[in-house]
Amino acid sequence: LYLTNRLKKEYRAYFLSTQTDDSAIFLLQFDQNVPENLRHESCEHFIGILLQYLEEKKKLTGTFIGVGSCVKSYKDLPTSLKQAEQTVRILQNRKDTEAKVLFYEDLDVLQILGHPMIEEDALAFADEILNTIDEPDPKKRNDFFDTICAYFEAGGNLRRVSEILFTHYNTVVYRINRIRDVYGVDLRDPDTAFNFQLALKIRELLQ
Repeated sequence: LYLTNRLKKEYRAYFLSTQTDDSAIFLLQFDQNVPENLRHESCEHFIGILLQYLEEKKKLTGTFIGVGSCVKSYKDLPTSLKQAEQTVRILQNRKDTEAKVLFYEDLDVLQILGHPMIEEDALAFADEILNTIDEPDPKKRNDFFDTICAYFEAGGNLRRVSEILFTHYNTVVYRINRIRDVYGVDLRDPDTAFNFQLALKIRELLQ
């Protein structure tokens, strides 16, 4: 209640809200004549009030804000909500704890992958690619995927991978070699690397 009252006082524009134990949904309303850049600025102002409140209450840790697309009809609100939920999942899966806000419109190609008409096919593609790492031991499988993600983050620099994972360099080399020799996944191959990066992005967005 205090948060809602504060938002009404500082935001000074119409919005609706609903809250549960661990989440809140805010619906901002704009006149159709308002330019897109002004809508975006207004949304960022609203988010700024939220973040300031959360910081004051020491609740910022573990909090993420996803923003769906602006829609013209109430019939499209479920789509916008789903987009916001997808962006929150992406933030939760990222290792960057400083990133608190993500706009769906900033996802670029991931917007296409999240479209309902191709979502099933996109997930099937991701499963086919990622299931190549057919490691029965859950811990080893997680280690392999952590290494693959760090490999892409580091641009293929294995020493940088070891720093990202806080893992000995020789261990990183062993994992990369095993991924290549046992599972036939050579991350140095451009097509293989692209497919794995795309599959990981699909999983990040849709699951």
